[in-house]
Amino acid sequence: MKKDRIRYLFIFVLFFVICKADNLKVRTEFNFPNILDYKTLKCDFHMHTIFSDGAVWPPTRVKEAWRRGLDAISITEHVEYKPYKEDVPIHHNRSYELAKNKAQQRDIILIQGAEITRSMPPGHLNALFVKDAEKLTVEDPIKAIKAAAKQGSYIFYNHPGWKSQRPSGIPKWFSEHEQLYQKGWLKGVEIANYNEYYPKVMKWMHNKNLTILGNSDVHQPVNEVWKFHKGEHRPMTFVFAKSRTKDAIRDALEKGRTAAYFENKIMGRKKYLLPLFKNSIEVITKNLDYNPKKKYNLQIHNSSDIDYKLKIKRKNQNVDAPESINLAAKKTTLFPVSIQNKVHREKRVIMRYEVQNMFTNYNEHLNYKLKFNIVSE
Repeated sequence: MKKDRIRYLFIFVLFFVICKADNLKVRTEFNFPNILDYKTLKCDFHMHTIFSDGAVWPPTRVKEAWRRGLDAISITEHVEYKPYKEDVPIHHNRSYELAKNKAQQRDIILIQGAEITRSMPPGHLNALFVKDAEKLTVEDPIKAIKAAAKQGSYIFYNHPGWKSQRPSGIPKWFSEHEQLYQKGWLKGVEIANYNEYYPKVMKWMHNKNLTILGNSDVHQPVNEVWKFHKGEHRPMTFVFAKSRTKDAIRDALEKGRTAAYFENKIMGRKKYLLPLFKNSIEVITKNLDYNPKKKYNLQIHNSSDIDYKLKIKRKNQNVDAPESINLAAKKTTLFPVSIQNKVHREKRVIMRYEVQNMFTNYNEHLNYKLKFNIVSE
């Protein structure tokens, strides 16, 4: 009995310490490099609170975002769906107003938003940079979207393969979406939402020049959804912005400078993914002494917070190297190579790999050339 009491006391104390630590005002930085002349901002543009159908108070969303390394968020309450209306007064701008001070205190960029929630088509759409969400409560869906556009909102298509509206799980571009697109109102689409991923949306990104986004659409407290202590992460949008401001985020969204991050995968345009990968990776060992009988290890450091998975695309006849390799996050990995007899001294070696968890189009991976030199002893 005494041992049982001690064991239970230990479990209770451990539980208390974990809960206490979870409430500490500590931010876990999420590391991804800046690229080109842009800052890489970590953003989530889709979430809810008790002012629609969420389960938390608005400032909580700001605190969650700060603690998990985000730069910008938008709380996008449903303007039509209010299951708590008997308990919470209906005011479509209130969640933004309540969260604003906490965002300023935590240096989180808070963008006012709303979700237009209709049956398919057109389905659910988010409007960012709204000025007055009350004006979106219009019965006709097209008129509601027009009201958002009149305010200068940035509008994107939410979870296009959501099975509640698309039982097949396959996104479809309806004539209503084409109408909104042709008017210049519909500019983006979620490729990832909560726990769903719609890879075919990347075809829309290229064919229609749409901006792709990855968002959490979180309703519960984030710690109840993602096991951060086990390496899970919330979906997010990387925004490549000229500065860390609302205006710069808007400019990046308008020009398609984004990538979506979901379950250890990054999706986006090659012109942004390639520098993102290159700036994450440093080949520490750049020169190998020529010796056909010796095995070497290149050292490759990954400074980012994602494991990159590489698979060989084209073999180099002069060098033996791994078919596949994992470049672990924030670690240096040994990359074994051996030089063949026929290789020439003073030769530049190029190994062609695919980054398996970076996608530049539907079922197309980012290509990367790993380079090093073979020199005379």
